[in-house]
Amino acid sequence: MGRTLSVWMGIALLCQALLASGLGLLIDISSPFIGFVSMGGLMISLGIQVFVWRKSHKEKTKIDYEVV
Repeated sequence: MGRTLSVWMGIALLCQALLASGLGLLIDISSPFIGFVSMGGLMISLGIQVFVWRKSHKEKTKIDYEVV
């Protein structure tokens, strides 16, 4: 379990470093406004995704018991 978690954390940190560097380059090439808009879009899309996932997860876990 520990090795799997450390590999997963390594992959997540690598993705974070690459995406942060890419966003930094985007801000350097264009204006800071583009960076703020892209980060805002990422946060909004993540929020929508979490909201939809929770809503669908609640509907799937409802179990109706029938008394016999």
